Amino acid sequence: MRDLELSGRGQSPLEALEALVVAARGEISHLIRAYTSDLSPQERFRKRLLLGAVDVPASRLGGAAPPSYWFVGSVCRGPDGGLWMRTEGERDLWFEIPADKAQGLVVDALPRLFAVKTDESGVPVGPVTDIDEPFRGTDEDLWDRWRRRMADGD
Repeated sequence: MRDLELSGRGQSPLEALEALVVAARGEISHLIRAYTSDLSPQERFRKRLLLGAVDVPASRLGGAAPPSYWFVGSVCRGPDGGLWMRTEGERDLWFEIPADKAQGLVVDALPRLFAVKTDESGVPVGPVTDIDEPFRGTDEDLWDRWRRRMADGD
């Protein structure tokens, strides 16, 4: 986040993003809990900058990491022959579908919303914890449903 002068390092882009989220969560958590009058002028400025740039409730950076994260993707067969969920869009992420969740699923190109377990930092690590039925509405309806899922945290 160049404007906020936050960064994260990692051996892969995903690890760097995880480090960035951890750094942002730590700093925002500290600044939100601190009384503004107890902060130095630099810290007060930083708090104002962060809170003006980040929608803390929507980002969930100010609280505990969510237990799962929702994606849009489709059911695919993995190299091991098992079923996996593959995300759509710029990031090509694959998450294993446990055997109890894979029953009755078929490989197809229909989009589905699916949730994966996150680690203590809120980074999606899998496996798949929930899978919706194939979605047949408009793209706008699909994104509305995704936003509701993320907001509800279910």
